[in-house]
Amino acid sequence: MHRHRDIRSRVAGEYLPNPSNNYVVVEADKLAGGSIEVFDLLGQPVLKENITGLRTALNVRRLPAGNYAVRLVNASKKVVANAQISITR
Repeated sequence: MHRHRDIRSRVAGEYLPNPSNNYVVVEADKLAGGSIEVFDLLGQPVLKENITGLRTALNVRRLPAGNYAVRLVNASKKVVANAQISITR
């Protein structure tokens, strides 16, 4: 499994594996109750998952190959980190 660190903020996060073709597991500490939002390169939202614990799995199978912006949002709806993931086919 390839480990890739994209986040440079006070919230630690990892996106495993990156690039991916089926699932991306987001490991983010202290964000339970928040959400993970994924956007295409045009800024359109394509996926959103609630964070319920340390690890959240994103099913990216239906997304076309390409690069996507990821936003981690805390329970207060504040964006705490931004990153990028790559989807391959």
